[in-house]
Amino acid sequence: MSRFLRSLVVGALAPIVISSLAEAAELRIVSWGGAVNDAYRAAMWEPFAKASGVKVIEDVYSGEFGKMKSQVEAGNLQWDVADPEWPEVEQGCREGLFEKIDVSQFDTKDLVEGAVSECGVMTVLGGTVLAYNSEKIKEPPKSWAEFWDVQKFPGKRGMRRAITETLPIALMADGVPREEIFKLLATKEGQDRAFKKLEELKPHIVWWTSGTEQIQGLLSGEYDLAMAWNGRIATTNKQEGSKLAIAWEAGHVLNGDRWVILKGSPNKQQAIDFIKFALQPEQQAAFMRNIPYGQVNKNAYPLLSDEEKKDLPTTEEHMKTALLVEPAFFLEHRDALTERFEKWVTE
Repeated sequence: MSRFLRSLVVGALAPIVISSLAEAAELRIVSWGGAVNDAYRAAMWEPFAKASGVKVIEDVYSGEFGKMKSQVEAGNLQWDVADPEWPEVEQGCREGLFEKIDVSQFDTKDLVEGAVSECGVMTVLGGTVLAYNSEKIKEPPKSWAEFWDVQKFPGKRGMRRAITETLPIALMADGVPREEIFKLLATKEGQDRAFKKLEELKPHIVWWTSGTEQIQGLLSGEYDLAMAWNGRIATTNKQEGSKLAIAWEAGHVLNGDRWVILKGSPNKQQAIDFIKFALQPEQQAAFMRNIPYGQVNKNAYPLLSDEEKKDLPTTEEHMKTALLVEPAFFLEHRDALTERFEKWVTE
């Protein structure tokens, strides 16, 4: 296990010191809605508002890069803080859409390696997993290759309409070892291979674009098998009494969101203060209790019980089958692959 991955799951208790909180103002934060917003609200947004006097105004999106870009370019910001996925953060940083982060403002000694970068501060680490309805499927697939097997497992498949996890998972289904996936995807041969594999399953795919959609499809029976976000599965079971399950042995794509501050935000200092507050181990542990996505302060993990840790994608056991997203790959290939993917989906 690499130093980066090992640092996700180990650490000793130590306090984090944050700067003094801002005077009364407001802060507009957008995140992914549903259970994620519920967890942020309970663990971070409401405690921050109470501690600082800053009014937190929340909104919902599906991580859309274009919405952030258009706001910045038009000089008409609806949001101060957002939490897009790691590849979008790197691209937005390159394009000047986000405020630069002064790393020296943050105490990073208890954070995972690379948690604070030029334009973003790492927040949730979520796994895109092979999920299924255990009330409908008693002997589930144990690999992505079996997920593709519509003879053994007939019916529709819920899949995310985005390249970030879908193309890597297609190669996993085609037998490519995890450590070779992004190297292969960087070639035309690998890209063609991923699309060829997706073509096999295309008639059986129901596309989803948000956490709410993916769960609705599983609960309604629109599909009983899906690629899904691990935290949404666990939270739905807790809240709805459903019997959704995860085949961890199939492998999962581990991706991270990062807090960013949109360029030109009039509330930049409040945003910095919020991010520092959100990095405290108590806030991060509270978040993970609400929804099992990994967090980046190593000192948060000892605050959790074994039961609270078992559904996290960042446990040592689950990291053995994780494929960590490589932002550098998406910086180079995101636009061309997204254009090809969208054309393919609509053909």
